[in-house]
Amino acid sequence: MPSCRSYIVFVASLGAVVLGCTAARVEEDTAEACRNRYDDDGDGRVDCEDPSCIASGVCEVGEAACRNGLDDDGDTYVDCAQRACVEGGFCDASPAACDVVSQAGCLSGQGCYAVGTAGGGGVASVCRVAGVQQSGACSRDAIASLSAREAHPCPAGQGCASLGAASDGICSDYCADDAACPAGSMCVIVAEGRGFCSSPCSPLNGSGCPRETRVCRSVQEALGYALNQRGAYHLCLARESRAVAAPVGARCVEAPLLSTPASQICVTGSLCVALQDGALCRALCNLAAPACSSQTRCQRLYPDGRPVAFGSIEFGACAP
Repeated sequence: MPSCRSYIVFVASLGAVVLGCTAARVEEDTAEACRNRYDDDGDGRVDCEDPSCIASGVCEVGEAACRNGLDDDGDTYVDCAQRACVEGGFCDASPAACDVVSQAGCLSGQGCYAVGTAGGGGVASVCRVAGVQQSGACSRDAIASLSAREAHPCPAGQGCASLGAASDGICSDYCADDAACPAGSMCVIVAEGRGFCSSPCSPLNGSGCPRETRVCRSVQEALGYALNQRGAYHLCLARESRAVAAPVGARCVEAPLLSTPASQICVTGSLCVALQDGALCRALCNLAAPACSSQTRCQRLYPDGRPVAFGSIEFGACAP
């Protein structure tokens, strides 16, 4: 903190002596002054926000300080989490040999993100300033138009997941297999052994989908996966996704194609399960509180594998 410079004034007409002090001018340019979280020189700028601190050697400015993995100025922000490093151009988005799952290969404050290559022929990885919107809404079109210094909407470890040609998506965890995803979620591989964890949701009431424009659909009806291909898992999809119309008890196609008519694809809240009585749309149920008819019981969908679940609720199908 600034010291005090004393002074003495003798006022002859009053026969008095006045004692006082003025604050000594302190330059904010030393290592000590630039790390004490105080505006020493009174110019309204604290520590490394003050240009006079740049030469102190303790500020996170310059290429070396912005790439060393250290909190040089002691403000808890490291490298590209520091505004000065981003504004200085030391954190611009750039192609990198980073890994989207482990997040290895980028600077502190950056995330490794998968991006489509020119012409849509593949997927590349890019280091970019990380966002903070955990599991929030995102847009692939908006991401494609970001400047080199703008942050990605998703935090490090998540990317903008959407199905098909849709641009709007959800920030979802990157993954290499189902084991990396939470209960009720599956790893939807996109390219080169890397993909996104699906957003788990409840097939009974649709809860879990973060946006009003999305609904909870089974992977069977959305992607055409058969039951033994993880078709019972559910994820959030745009409301305008493919039409379904087969009611509970109707004949159905267990692995529907794009050409499969809506009348053979089970409505939300049911699954096409092939048993001795054929492939029928069977109602889904809560294993802990089943509401099946008297002729059926709620049966676990994957007895030897990961459960179909949302939070603590595990789902099954009403079957004989």
